[in-house]
Amino acid sequence: GTGSPGGLAPSMSVSAVITAFHTASPDQNPYTVYVLTVKKGSASWVVFRRYREWEDLRTTLLQQLGSAPPMPPKALFGRMRPEVIEARVLGLNHFLQLCLGTPLYASHRALGDFLEKNTPPPGLEAALVDAAHDPGATPASADAGGGPQRQR
Repeated sequence: GTGSPGGLAPSMSVSAVITAFHTASPDQNPYTVYVLTVKKGSASWVVFRRYREWEDLRTTLLQQLGSAPPMPPKALFGRMRPEVIEARVLGLNHFLQLCLGTPLYASHRALGDFLEKNTPPPGLEAALVDAAHDPGATPASADAGGGPQRQR
């Protein structure tokens, strides 16, 4: 290939989709974390966002551009029920595809920030994060316990 140097072209299209969702801190105050897989050229990364951050993104687009794609309504009851979350995932995915497919939104800084790689929020199980983060990793042996020092 003969690619001109100078890093990623801004015109390179970004795709993103919600690939998973997890419940964070289920014991205290549970909330759902949506896991997005973002692809740009040959690079891909994982982004963790909670519903409130989707709302913030939409609010920013509305305030600065005067319009924004529709978002699924906030569920008042049963918000942690799987069917409620799955319906919301479909709605958020639709919102995301509309943002990415509309040049006005796709070129906006807020969307770029939203799709930046970030660290998972506290309360999300590390095992889930590792699995989502590095699909090529080999799982640790099941009997690994007690830290690095080996007992004699």
